Amino acid sequence: MAARDPYYNEPQLSESHISEVGLLLPVLTAGPGSSSRRLEDHQLEHIEKSINHIIGLLGAVSDKIYESLIQSIRLVHLSILNKQEDFGLAYLLIVSSIEAIAQLAIPRKKVSETHPKESEWKKKARTDPEWRELFIEYKNARGNNGYLGKRYLRFIEQFCPLSLWESLVPPSDFDRSLPSIFYRYKVPSDLSPEMAKNLINTSYKHRSSFVHVGAQPPHTEPIGYNRFFQVVSEFADGNFTQQLLPNYELMLGIARASITAWAEQIASKRI
Repeated sequence: MAARDPYYNEPQLSESHISEVGLLLPVLTAGPGSSSRRLEDHQLEHIEKSINHIIGLLGAVSDKIYESLIQSIRLVHLSILNKQEDFGLAYLLIVSSIEAIAQLAIPRKKVSETHPKESEWKKKARTDPEWRELFIEYKNARGNNGYLGKRYLRFIEQFCPLSLWESLVPPSDFDRSLPSIFYRYKVPSDLSPEMAKNLINTSYKHRSSFVHVGAQPPHTEPIGYNRFFQVVSEFADGNFTQQLLPNYELMLGIARASITAWAEQIASKRI
């Protein structure tokens, strides 16, 4: 069968073309279902520009921040490498890359909560030994709470707000968006701020479920019909429910954008 990339149809291939063909699987370049894996010049330029920008940021921050950024970038890289083999692991890693920087960017005290009755409990603890013991246990438990989920949410809201999401996932050959009659939420601008907040919280819960019990995220397809979201439907005990989920590609875009924005902020303070 004829090769699908135009330059493979030339009467005589150049040495560089022969070398390239030798590194590709035939199924990718010929026959039904074949696809091109060559990046366009503008795509290569964009990648080069992005890499140079990240390298510049890494050189402008302190050694401690540099180490944290490299570790977070490493998590993103591992996520991409593992997506084909284990979607749940890839999802865990991409969420963890965001969480790692969120712990640096959002102090615990910014999101910690005090129970509305704490002052009342404190007064009782002064005179009642049993209340004092319970109050000490409560204070210890609150002190050990890192509020990681809340810091993760605050970090994304601050460094990659909903208004940016639509630019995070470029259109591609896999963008098979359905008409709105079949798919209600097509783009991030369809969402309210509260819906976006729920999406972020849900992504963190799915990450935690994979860590603690090995449960895969409920996504039914690694690459969905929509650039940004998936809707998972479930019928159980006579009830029909639907859950809106962020696609892996959207989570990857959020990770890249939020971590880069924070690094830019830190670097600007040192210049």
